[in-house]
Amino acid sequence: MDDTLLTISAGADGPALASFCSWLQRTPEVARHGRIRAMPARDGVTMNAVATIGVVISSATGIANVLIAYGNWRRTRPKAPAVTVTLGSVTVTVEDPEALEKLTRALSGGHAA
Repeated sequence: MDDTLLTISAGADGPALASFCSWLQRTPEVARHGRIRAMPARDGVTMNAVATIGVVISSATGIANVLIAYGNWRRTRPKAPAVTVTLGSVTVTVEDPEALEKLTRALSGGHAA
């Protein structure tokens, strides 16, 4: 797999996205497979707020590790926002733990029931 850009956004919840970006940067399984970068909003209204996380991934395992890290981060928050994950031309919004689990299993080569 060539290096691929995985982008993650969380709507208007910039602080939560910044927290998740920091979590990703501290997760060895993610850092080993990709480069993580917070991308600020460019609208002039929310200066310096994180609008998107960009992760350059070099393997399918790296993508699965990002999703696992999101699940772990999500469990630490009383109300975690849904995230929208874009990989190439595919965009998926993950709003609940069950959807996240199915997506992670599918990317890991497991059966998506």
